[in-house]
Amino acid sequence: MCLVSCIFCIFLTYLIWLIDKLRWIDDFCSLAGYISYFFDFASSVWLSVISFCLWKQITGLGRQEHRHQFLLYSIFVWGISTIPLGIIFLINQLWEKDLQKWNWLPLVGFSRCSVEVYKWSSWVYYLGPSITICIINIIIFVLTIKHIKKTKREINKLTHRPDGTTMCLTVDFHKTLLYLRIFAIMGGSWILFYVSMLELNSKFWNIFVILIRVLHRGFGILICLLLFFKRSTYRLFINKIRGENF
Repeated sequence: MCLVSCIFCIFLTYLIWLIDKLRWIDDFCSLAGYISYFFDFASSVWLSVISFCLWKQITGLGRQEHRHQFLLYSIFVWGISTIPLGIIFLINQLWEKDLQKWNWLPLVGFSRCSVEVYKWSSWVYYLGPSITICIINIIIFVLTIKHIKKTKREINKLTHRPDGTTMCLTVDFHKTLLYLRIFAIMGGSWILFYVSMLELNSKFWNIFVILIRVLHRGFGILICLLLFFKRSTYRLFINKIRGENF
């Protein structure tokens, strides 16, 4: 449910972005901009919650989940997301007529509906909080991978053969795919997206930026490919088809 909520937030964010590009929301541009900012920030917080849940499950700390755990997570995410939303709303309302503070404005509903992110002051209300969340996700990802490697080393010790060789339990490709799945679920596309916001004069870098942003905007498709199109899922699907045919 946390992952579905995250994808839902991302979908709404890009839906508003697309409608803004098509100039269909000029009559309520500011409202759409605030809604977009809220769901954009909420998607980042949801990724942190997902990272935390995944880390708890893998390390075995989340065996006894509270029966209303998702409700508690939802209250946390939506509550945290309203704080920066309220801050940028007050900044826009209080400073919009003060030219000396114009550079500090998020400019929601001015040049465009969404928050202005390509200016140095965006580190206060957009880039700063978002990158902080990404750093937290990276730390949780490293701790998760470290625990997985430690567990596999212990399993390899238990399966040590008498002849001195060890049983090959996993293939490197499968291990890499596992790490890729965890990285994607923990917000890997967001981390790469913020890296792509750096401005470098290079043809290779421009191609990299395009690929990363396409990947980021297709986050739901990426998750679907990594989580559902697995060998076990494929076998269940084939067996289901064969069962219906016979």
